[in-house]
Amino acid sequence: MNYDKYVFKKNDKFDKCFIGIVLGGPFMIPNRCDKAIELYKNKKIKYILVSGGLGYFSKYKRIKRIAEAKAMRDYLIKNKIPKDKIILEFHSRNTLENAINSREIIKKKFSEDIDICLITSEFHSMRSYLLFKNIFKKAKIYSCSVKDKYFDKNVYNSSIIGKATIFKEYFLIKHYIKKNIIKETQLFWVSFLFKYNF
Repeated sequence: MNYDKYVFKKNDKFDKCFIGIVLGGPFMIPNRCDKAIELYKNKKIKYILVSGGLGYFSKYKRIKRIAEAKAMRDYLIKNKIPKDKIILEFHSRNTLENAINSREIIKKKFSEDIDICLITSEFHSMRSYLLFKNIFKKAKIYSCSVKDKYFDKNVYNSSIIGKATIFKEYFLIKHYIKKNIIKETQLFWVSFLFKYNF
């Protein structure tokens, strides 16, 4: 079965968002952070929230000693992003916690009723979008995924690890639907697919 149509989300078009949320994980530096830098410098976002704690695999060499969010903050500052425009969320261990913890910070610091640009890798775009959409009840979520050269829609099929990654994403979406964290009615294809166990 070809899983890519259930895993990859097309990027949303937007003029401006109040905040860009960069998710930690593989390829957060430079790929995801570079997209946030580009959006900020082009005045598409006002703030950058970096989200990620300890313990996740990353190509960033210092990740074993520093939370993902702090590593991303350091990278952003080195690339001329003002420190007061960067918000840290450094407790999350997975995408669901990214959404929950980011919402709490944004709710306290700003308001829930804002536009959010969600920045992650292409292979992670659908799951993160659905989770954030369900956790942020009042915010408008825009998906802004970046290519990472390994698990992109056009290359993942050329390697075993690429296929395994997309397969994992598919079943994580299924897991969250079974847990009622992602609503079955959100995407007709998701409910149909899981109902008949294709």
